[in-house]
Amino acid sequence: MKNTKNKLSLALAVSFLLSLFSSCQMEDSNEIQSESNNVQSKIPPPSLDIPLNITGADFYENIPYDEYNRTKFDIFIPTAETAQPKAIVIFVHGGGFVGGTKNIAYTNGYKNDIQYYINNNIAFATVNYRFKQDFPDLSEEQKVLSCMGDVKRCLQFIRKNASVFNLNKNKVGMYGASAGGGCSIWLGFKDDMADPNATDPVLKQSTRLQAIGHINSQASYSPSRVASIFESIGCDIPDSEITVPELDLIDFMSTDDPDIFMLLDNIPANNTEICENYLHSPLQTKALYDKANLIGLPNVTYIPYYPIGVDPKLPENESLAEFMKRQLE
Repeated sequence: MKNTKNKLSLALAVSFLLSLFSSCQMEDSNEIQSESNNVQSKIPPPSLDIPLNITGADFYENIPYDEYNRTKFDIFIPTAETAQPKAIVIFVHGGGFVGGTKNIAYTNGYKNDIQYYINNNIAFATVNYRFKQDFPDLSEEQKVLSCMGDVKRCLQFIRKNASVFNLNKNKVGMYGASAGGGCSIWLGFKDDMADPNATDPVLKQSTRLQAIGHINSQASYSPSRVASIFESIGCDIPDSEITVPELDLIDFMSTDDPDIFMLLDNIPANNTEICENYLHSPLQTKALYDKANLIGLPNVTYIPYYPIGVDPKLPENESLAEFMKRQLE
C-alpha cells in the first residue's frame, strides 16, 4: 500500500510539471503538491510501456523543462523503498548539435547500464535539447552554447524539483557520447553557472556535477586548440568544421572538478584515419587524460589505441555504470 501511495504522489507531482508552462513561474515543492490536485484528472499515470523492459522503476516520459518542442526529458525512478533521496545519472545524446534523440538510450547497448542504476537505487534521465538549426540568427558559437544551455537548464530543472522526484540534488552524474560528452564536460569543468539574481527559480540552481562521463567525444571546440592536438601527426584541421572558438572545453578543467570517466574505443589504422575522424579521435581523449593527470584530477580512462587502460567490458575493470555508482554513493 505504501508503494502505491508513493506512485500516486509522484504521478500528481509530475502532472504539475507537465502543466508548469501555462503559468509564469514554478512554486516550491509544497505548493507543487497542492497545485497538482487541480490537474491530476488531466494527466495519465506513469507509462506502462517501459523501454527495454527495465524493471523496478516507474517511467515518466516527455517531461518539459522549458517551453520548446524539444526541451523534454524522460526519467526512470527506482521504486525500492528507501528513506534517503536517490542519486541520479543524466544521459545526453550526441549528434553534432544538429540531430539525435534521447531515445538512443533505449537501444540495447544501454539496457544493462540503466538496469544497473535502477538496481542500485539510482534514478536515470535522458534528455532532448534544441539543435543549431533552431537558432538561425545566432553565430556558430552562440548556437552551440544555446544547445548546451538547454542541457544546463534541464539539470537545473531536475535539481529544482529534486523533492518531487525524491532525488538528492547533491548526487548528480552526467555523461554522453560525442556532443553529449562535450555537454557533460562543459558542465563538469565550468564554474557554477547558477544565477542567484535570476527571476526564474530554475536558473538559481547549481550546475555543478558530482561525476562526469565522456564517451567518444571531443576535448575542445576551439580551432587553435584542436589544431594543436593534431599538429604532431600533420592533420590539416579546417576552421570551418570546428565551431565555437571561445569554447575551449579542456581549458576549463581544474583540480576542484568531479572525477571523470573517459572512453575512446575506436582504433584507427593510421594517421590518415585519425585525421579523417578527428572529431572522435583518441588524440582528443588523450589530451583530456594528459591534462587530468598533470593537474591531479582523478580519472578512469580507456583508450585502447595507445593503449591506456584496458577494455572496460572486462569484469575486472570498472565500467561507466560502476564508476557512476562509486562517485554517487
